Amino acid sequence: MLWDVPNNYIKKESRHIYFLEIMRKVLILSLLFSFVLGFTACNDDDDVPNGGARVKVTAKDYDGDKQEGVTVYMYIDEPITIYTSKDDADRSEVTNKHGEATFTLDSRELDLLDTETELYFAVFYRSGGEDMVEGTAAVRVERDDDKSIELKVPF
Repeated sequence: MLWDVPNNYIKKESRHIYFLEIMRKVLILSLLFSFVLGFTACNDDDDVPNGGARVKVTAKDYDGDKQEGVTVYMYIDEPITIYTSKDDADRSEVTNKHGEATFTLDSRELDLLDTETELYFAVFYRSGGEDMVEGTAAVRVERDDDKSIELKVPF
């Protein structure tokens, strides 16, 4: 008859459909695994970048109270003098409610030839229309370092 389909053709079609179902499941599981792996890999905010460094600067007044909302300026290999300007800073961060400003440096920001990089931090105040250096601190970091320093500010 015209409507009869050979038996071996049906078996071939069902094997093909079964194979496609398996491949669909493998694809979905692969995408799910990649998605989960991507989120766990990107969620390591507490780790120091590979080959980089992290410095946590805590701004405190002379009584030892932590200062929130203070802008801390970072200079790489540039010692702070009376001529240091905010505009020359490599980066700046504002302290959080715990008085901490965290600077995370990747490997490109550290000295390539030296094993250590000197980082300088400053806080400025405005007097007579000029920005004046108020508090300073320095730290020497190596690759993969995680350091904390204290920066005294008088206000």
